[in-house]
Amino acid sequence: MDASEGLLVYLEAPQPYVPVSKPGRGRKNSSYVSDKKSIKAKQLKAELEREH
Repeated sequence: MDASEGLLVYLEAPQPYVPVSKPGRGRKNSSYVSDKKSIKAKQLKAELEREH
């Protein structure tokens, strides 16, 4: 495998977004989150090898 086995990959195209900030004081959200579940490349490789 050419990529790191700890690399996170998506089976479907993710739609990243910045979540709505909570009301009140504090830091505003600035980090993107994804609406899809990611898996490690190592897990994907194992699943693909099991299928074949």
